[in-house]
Amino acid sequence: MSIQKELEQMEKDLDLINVLDKCAHEHCWEKGITDSAKDWYIKHWYLCNKYPNEAISAISGSADELWHSHITDTQKYTADSNNILGVFMHHKPIYGEPNDTEIKAYERTKELYMQEFGALPSDMRMTSHRGLSYALPRV
Repeated sequence: MSIQKELEQMEKDLDLINVLDKCAHEHCWEKGITDSAKDWYIKHWYLCNKYPNEAISAISGSADELWHSHITDTQKYTADSNNILGVFMHHKPIYGEPNDTEIKAYERTKELYMQEFGALPSDMRMTSHRGLSYALPRV
């Protein structure tokens, strides 16, 4: 199956309509930002699924905000994690300056985005002052 088909299937499986609406309203996003957040968030899930032994950073600021909104619907988020990944996907916020492990996860995630999608999000962010977080490896 092509990456595009896998992303389309993941989008259907996640069914983020309500989460997107809530997040867009809370952050006063216009449609372009909302669409971008959704696309990069789905790509984040794709990488977390494909690379279960890696810490995958949420390098898109808007996708990370969408992740935070998704997590607040605990029943849906738990079900989505279990249905798509087979386990709960933990969210690890970074407090203060990122440590070497967190920086390594960020750099590795950039490599994976380029390898898988040939692009990086336009709203990339790194420091915790603007909120980097990542999915813990599932090992």
